[in-house]
Amino acid sequence: MANFSKECIETFLNKQLQLFDEKVAALALKHSEKLLGRNRKIVRDNLALLDEWVRKEKHVSYIKPEAGTTALVYCDLSADSYMFCEEMYRQTGAFVTPGDCFEQPHSMRIGYACDTETLKKGLNAVSEYINWKLEEQRNA
Repeated sequence: MANFSKECIETFLNKQLQLFDEKVAALALKHSEKLLGRNRKIVRDNLALLDEWVRKEKHVSYIKPEAGTTALVYCDLSADSYMFCEEMYRQTGAFVTPGDCFEQPHSMRIGYACDTETLKKGLNAVSEYINWKLEEQRNA
């Protein structure tokens, strides 16, 4: 019976995984148009959804992206974007990146390359939080 060292087994497994990864990558490249077409459709549809949300949500604005999968959305509330995004995440679960990370105060970066239902729920949560924040400011 052979006795293999831990390093020998790890090396063998790593090589096997590399072969598997290469086969999966080759298969993906073989069907790249199908995969890319599917992903482009998701991004295009979700950008239209984001665009519609921005038009309806009177306290946000943005310059519609021409490429990519994220948008910088500005909010006219006076809240610091770090605090805004952190508090919104704690209250609603909506996760966005504070615009101050990009030296863009009063904004948030929203990704839209996810599944459509996730984006819809996230945008609804952002609207919910904005309305809550407005009510809080009125009562202050």
